[in-house]
Order: sequence, then structure tokens, then C-alpha cells
Amino acid sequence: MSNEAYYASPTGRAVAFAAALFSCASPMGCDGGSEVEETEGEGSTTEMNPIAEGLLELGAFGEARLFVPYVGGEEELVEMGLQGGFHIFVDGRLRPDDAPDELIVELVMTFADDGTEVTRIRHQREPDIPDADGWPTLPEMIVFIPDPASVYDRVVDIDVRAETIDGTLLDTTQTQLLLLDGE
Repeated sequence: MSNEAYYASPTGRAVAFAAALFSCASPMGCDGGSEVEETEGEGSTTEMNPIAEGLLELGAFGEARLFVPYVGGEEELVEMGLQGGFHIFVDGRLRPDDAPDELIVELVMTFADDGTEVTRIRHQREPDIPDADGWPTLPEMIVFIPDPASVYDRVVDIDVRAETIDGTLLDTTQTQLLLLDGE
């Protein structure tokens, strides 16, 4: 079975989700134990200049790894995972000429109507197999939802920050999603 078919299959999604849960249960936490530190403020040595046209695009993968970018307001199902937690999957792709070998992606979910933070997660990722257009991908960036009933039928903002492993800002992007009960 090809990598494309595997990641599109229910088994592939389940294995990816189980791996994410296992990494979150480790003593190092969900960020894979990265040594990224916030270094903002006076005297900071971290470069804070995003790539002009954007590095990261958010969306969803369709058949044959066709990437469909979010326009804003798409419906996303809140799913129950293998161990009883709730989450959504957000897919991404990276502009091929600027894609790093490894990066930290932080996703922050807030309610669109009042800005209240719902959840935040950091992933340490390596770009995955290319999409149909040949762009490196970040499939299934899992966003855990602590109280799923509070997000059903609500519009949320997903703010994403992409950094190098040493904390240099690469890009920021945002989308809005309408979250629905996946059961």
C-alpha cells in the first residue's frame, strides 16, 4: 500500500492519532520535547520576519492528495479519538521552495465571537509526502478539544504560528471553522 493510500485510510488516521496520543503521554509532552523557548522582548535574538508570501497554507486533503485550501467558515467535524478524547484534524501544506526540514507548528483555537481561548497545541513536525501539486505537507495536525459540547455549532478561529526549531518565526496564518458534532 502506498503512503498516500495509507494516510487516506481509516487505519492510517488511527495510527497517526495513536502516535500523537502516545507522544502527548510522554514526559516530554505534545511538543515532542522541543527546546523552543519564547524569546520576545527587548534584546531578543529571534528573527521575527515571516516569509512575505506565506509558507504555510491550511486546508484539507481530498482524493489523490488534492489539497483544498480553507476559504473560511468551512465545517469541521469534532471527532472522538481512540482513547476517548475529542479533536479536529487540520491539514497544511508548505510552499516547496521555502519548506524547512523540520518545524514547530502552534495552533491556537479561540471562539470567533468573543476571543476566548479553547485550546492550544504545539507540534514538532517534518514535512510529509507531497500533495497532488508537489508541495510538502503537514497532514492531520491534531487539535485536542477539552470540552467538545462547548464548541458544537460554533465558529472558531484557528491561529497558526510556524517556527524553526530554534524559534525563528517563519509564518503565521489563520482560518475560521464551524465545528460540528461528528457523532
